[in-house]
Amino acid sequence: MKDNRVILARHNKPVAVILDYKQYEDIDDMLEFAEDYILGSMALKRDKDAKKDDFVNIESW
Repeated sequence: MKDNRVILARHNKPVAVILDYKQYEDIDDMLEFAEDYILGSMALKRDKDAKKDDFVNIESW
């Protein structure tokens, strides 16, 4: 993949990056996938560790 990044600096410190829109979309997709994976893993662990009393019976609500 062609690397079309431009790093903007202020006082010789990087402050922003301009990159190809396709690269941005790819990075955004990877971050979204990682977030979904992490949240899904947390939900599975929470479900596995849950006790019956942790749930609400909507029928008796």
